[in-house]
Amino acid sequence: MSIIDERKDILYNLKLIYDRHKILDESKSDFNIFQTIANPYDEMNLHSKFIYTILNEKKYGYEFLLSFLKNIGLDLAGIDKSSIKIEREKAVHDGRLDLYIKFRANDELYSIAIENKIYAGDQNKQLDRYLDYLDAINKGKEKYLYYLTLDGHDPSSESCSNLSKVINISYSENILNWIGEAISISAKEAKLREALVQYEELLEKICGKDIDYTMEIKDYILKNADNYDFVKSLGPGLTEARIELQHKFWKRLEARLEEHLSREYGLDMSKVDKSGKLGELNKWYSLNLIKNNCSYNVRKNKYDYGIIYSVGNFKNIGELYLKIEITSNIYFGLRKKVCNYDEKSEDYTRLLQRFKENGFLIDSENWWICWKDFSDFNGSTINLQDIKKDHAGIIMNDEKLDSLISSCIEQIDGLLKIVYELERV
Repeated sequence: MSIIDERKDILYNLKLIYDRHKILDESKSDFNIFQTIANPYDEMNLHSKFIYTILNEKKYGYEFLLSFLKNIGLDLAGIDKSSIKIEREKAVHDGRLDLYIKFRANDELYSIAIENKIYAGDQNKQLDRYLDYLDAINKGKEKYLYYLTLDGHDPSSESCSNLSKVINISYSENILNWIGEAISISAKEAKLREALVQYEELLEKICGKDIDYTMEIKDYILKNADNYDFVKSLGPGLTEARIELQHKFWKRLEARLEEHLSREYGLDMSKVDKSGKLGELNKWYSLNLIKNNCSYNVRKNKYDYGIIYSVGNFKNIGELYLKIEITSNIYFGLRKKVCNYDEKSEDYTRLLQRFKENGFLIDSENWWICWKDFSDFNGSTINLQDIKKDHAGIIMNDEKLDSLISSCIEQIDGLLKIVYELERV
């Protein structure tokens, strides 16, 4: 058999595995209680709260904690049960720890802080402050600050000046592995097990993972070295394809949105600053930034980026900036950290209330006044880092892409309609 025929055979077998799992997925119920009652990406009100609740479960909490610690690199014995304290949103100087765990083990005090970030940005020197707090409350050596994200990437350099003191963990590996073990631990408790199974399914969805499918693909790749070598060779081509698709989306959105802002709102696009002078955290998209974002093996010094426009100066508030940004999903809102706002004015308070009434999330930290994920024609979020089949097909087709961009601009108009209720200066 020629090399070409061998590679066709490998692709054929991979496609068979893919098709079989697709049929299985289509036969499953798509009901998920977490998606019904909460935003799947809400790190505070869903994910931190659920993790906290599971760790405090009255029957299995101790076993869940041991499993959790093992999955974040602390495989401990001899934990004093009476010393365990688990807190959520623990108030510390100039901030709140999303999760805080302390206990004694082997005559040592352990202090564990977890900063949970799915899409919210890092605050300036946020992790530095948390490290200082751990040093202040625990003079021993067993103190750990974990940075929990979907994929385990680094915090920003603005948030942490010493990355070696922070341990990166991910939902896609550490938390999914832990939840899998928790399901086994609670196998005889139907209600608890079902809650964990549904949470596992939610994590697989937002992390872009299907464990059974992934394991079967892995097993096929490892059948022989030729399979491994061929599949490995596909990686760079796939990455370049994702980069090109994302770049095409940004270029089309930038052109269409600037035309719209000029025509409908009279904004002068010649004054838009695309040079980066609006700050390190407001980088204008570029091909190099997209390459860094799309390359799984290039996660250091990763920045969120996008496009940003002043939409005017408003009485009793200040100058407001519309920003469209990507972490994994693409989202839009009014950006802070560009200029100062009068956040104590009645007009600002009313503005926040109007945004809440219209489904925008209000950032309790320092990066956004409000924000919202873009949604596609089916109401799904748009992930431009790990682009799914449906969205890839849309971006490849110019007519469908224009329709999606039009939908995104309509969603932005919903925000600007509220903004322009204000009195301009």
